[in-house]
Amino acid sequence: MPSSSTFYGHSTEMEFEHSDSSSSKEFNQVINATSLLSIRKSLAKYKKVLINSLDVSSILLADLLGDDLLDEGKRQHILSGATRCVVNGNFLDWLEECLTKTVDIHAVMDILRRDDQEHVVNLIEGKQGEWPLSQMMRTRLYKMSRWFTEHVDVSYGLLEYMLSKGTINKRHCEIIMAKSTDSEKNMELIEIVSRRSGRTLDCLLVGLKETGQGHIANQLEEALCGLFVLENPLSTSYFEDGREKIAGSSTSVVTKAKAMAPTAISGIAIVDQELFFANFKSPEIGIYNMTTLAFIRSFIINELVNPYDMKYCDRNRCLYIMDARYLNRPKSVLRLTSSGELIKCWSTESRYGCISVTFDSNVLLASFEEGRIEEFSPNGDLIRKIVFPTETGFSRPRYAIKLPGNRFLTSHGEGENEMHTVCIIDAEGYIRISVGGKKGSATNRFNVPIYLTIDSGGSIIVIDRDNSRVLSLEPNYLDFKQELISSGRDGMMRPERMALDESRGKIFIAHNDAYWRECCVFVFEYQ
Repeated sequence: MPSSSTFYGHSTEMEFEHSDSSSSKEFNQVINATSLLSIRKSLAKYKKVLINSLDVSSILLADLLGDDLLDEGKRQHILSGATRCVVNGNFLDWLEECLTKTVDIHAVMDILRRDDQEHVVNLIEGKQGEWPLSQMMRTRLYKMSRWFTEHVDVSYGLLEYMLSKGTINKRHCEIIMAKSTDSEKNMELIEIVSRRSGRTLDCLLVGLKETGQGHIANQLEEALCGLFVLENPLSTSYFEDGREKIAGSSTSVVTKAKAMAPTAISGIAIVDQELFFANFKSPEIGIYNMTTLAFIRSFIINELVNPYDMKYCDRNRCLYIMDARYLNRPKSVLRLTSSGELIKCWSTESRYGCISVTFDSNVLLASFEEGRIEEFSPNGDLIRKIVFPTETGFSRPRYAIKLPGNRFLTSHGEGENEMHTVCIIDAEGYIRISVGGKKGSATNRFNVPIYLTIDSGGSIIVIDRDNSRVLSLEPNYLDFKQELISSGRDGMMRPERMALDESRGKIFIAHNDAYWRECCVFVFEYQ
């Protein structure tokens, strides 16, 4: 890994400006040649930095493809890398090839700017001055803010070091030290660093090492690269003997750790002894240790653009991912091996939503926008389509689980005027049993019941997203049993996805706050 002093912030010695208004064709050719030479030198000089700073997403490549700057073969080659760094390296190799071909390199730079990667363009074009942190790096800093406040000691020595290097000023130091608690001081420092340049972040990392916090600097640096999982250990002030009992229930729920994710989490799947994470707008699947939540490896799925949900079929030993792709583009379901190799891909046209695997190994799609439930065979053949009759008043299913006897468990709800319910329906879409109503926070009300699962005893577990809680319902009549995870427990404010592992007694809850600043997975004991 590069040292922190050369990892994030850089400046260059020369600036070459490209002009399109010269009246002389020869002069234009000289300027273009000089500009290309500058770009070639910058790519060679800062390649390691760029590999760790670029954010080569499927959307960026689609924009290049749409403007005929990139062909499909090259797009697939770029995405063939096993890790994000390899993908970025492939992209830089393609950029170097562009310099010797007819590809308009400045048009490529314009698309990078539109993708909020101005800092990368400045470095590639050899412009002077400090370049700002990328949006990806700023987002990762925000996501780590709680971990940062719990582990970093913002001492006078650290601030004096950063002051001596000119990355912060006296006013910054005064604002930080005026805070009443250490946590507030740490949060203020993170805010200042995120608003400034890459050199400021470099200086923070070096300053931590200079003030005896080298292990913290190393963990922070690796986490910013997406190579490390920051864990949040139990707080003894909240729990006695590591366990908190729920009154009147034999079920106990304990926070064990939180795994930070690079972007908002769109899917969790338990695959054998490992935990798979999918993230919105990312073709990369992260794989973590089930016990420690330590990062193990990742792979990139070339055909994947914007995963919306993910499930694993134990019987067929395959992974299913709902790909929401782009706006106004056909959606699809991908069937893959656990190593990411594509087995089958079928179109769902404009329909997308959360998916579940049925007891007979089919795939159930709850299409929220289109207002229907569809069941597909493992090869993508449409088996049934359920459209809710008008008189039911339901038209926007959030989730669906197939039950024996051609019944289905579904959840509904979004906004002020809709019914927020969990119900059991028949194969024609008629409601047999229902709980809920207008949105609310009482035990018999929901506010966006977005995700469901059923444990081995038949209890129905409901993520009540906008009430920030997880509930348990009795299976036969959907009566309220208990609040498994209370509203806002341990900072869990917007749960959206979950996976239940009864063999280990754990439930994994994906939490994506409203601004995607802190997206993580909470792990609770489930008994």
